[in-house]
Amino acid sequence: MITTWIYSAGGPLICAGYPVGLMWSGTGPSSTGEGSSDYDRACEVMDYVGIVPCASSQVLVLGDEPLQSAFVREVAGLAIVRWVACASANVAELALATIPATLPQIEEPKSIMVEADRLVLFDSACSLADVPQSLEAEITPGLYEVSTQRYASPGVFEFLIHRLAGGGVKS
Repeated sequence: MITTWIYSAGGPLICAGYPVGLMWSGTGPSSTGEGSSDYDRACEVMDYVGIVPCASSQVLVLGDEPLQSAFVREVAGLAIVRWVACASANVAELALATIPATLPQIEEPKSIMVEADRLVLFDSACSLADVPQSLEAEITPGLYEVSTQRYASPGVFEFLIHRLAGGGVKS
């Protein structure tokens, strides 16, 4: 497994179903018609993850710090991994190949409806059309619960793991 990481220019990263991501306007006029830009609303998220409206749908905001992030496939599904600290890229690859199935949760899970079969992860300051880099992952549309866990070996690595559980449930 070679993990591809994405960075932001300093603000939070967001994750959305592909068509919803196309509606995100970054620092431009709000996709919801509100006075605040989509980026400003993303920056208001203080938790590790938050949900903000985008047009008539939602996006997942990776709040707290703008950490480099990646999609990782696990046996149970898809996860977004955020690099807090790690000795090297090789250590990161080894650690992410063996993420424990059970880790302590560090905040209450959030629910998000994914209406597309692919997710896109990109910098919230940009529109998807203008973003310098993005990552995509296949997913089954449906309602997902996003949990947040810390995966760490003191002095060696620390990652935040956002697991998407559920899917396939339309509402």
